[in-house]
Amino acid sequence: MNFLYQAAALMSQTNPQLSASYGKLAKSIGKKAVLRMEPSIKRTLCVRCGVLLNPATTADIHDYRHKELCYVQVNCKLCGYMKRFYNSKNHQLWLDNPSSLVERIEFDSNS
Repeated sequence: MNFLYQAAALMSQTNPQLSASYGKLAKSIGKKAVLRMEPSIKRTLCVRCGVLLNPATTADIHDYRHKELCYVQVNCKLCGYMKRFYNSKNHQLWLDNPSSLVERIEFDSNS
């Protein structure tokens, strides 16, 4: 999955369609192997077409600030899909939450 993501990153500027196919393939391999993608990596891929979202080349990014609602809107130039990422001061990702850790296993290097 790491190799496919890096290939998608390299191809996103020159050949966005090839980048989209690499992104879709990385997602499907992750699903088949039952592996979770890191949220920061998942946010850089388009949900619909799988292209790597680079500002100004494959995506338009707009920052909206209203009285009670603030968000960043990312529009994919390849398929037109729109994603919104809400900005709230108290928001914390589940993986960053200490209660998400179920068990920690440490291996002894001596044996």
